[in-house]
Amino acid sequence: MMFTWQDVLVAEQKRADALRMAERERLIRTILRAREPEPRFYHGLMVRFGGWMESVGQGLKKRYTVVVEPSIPSTVQTNKGCIL
Repeated sequence: MMFTWQDVLVAEQKRADALRMAERERLIRTILRAREPEPRFYHGLMVRFGGWMESVGQGLKKRYTVVVEPSIPSTVQTNKGCIL
């Protein structure tokens, strides 16, 4: 079976159309991946809950953290009679 010139042109045009469609779909996927995700309905609730947890945690940290004051001895010992 011999292909005619029209068959070759139709095949080339179909190939070009398929390549254009593939490029268009690739661009659509790229755009959809690049955009920011939609905030969920509970986003604000979670932000407020996180702030509350942080404030309560800092309060507990202040309440239960033991502060140790360093003690400085009142007398300083010297080495009398030591010859260097």
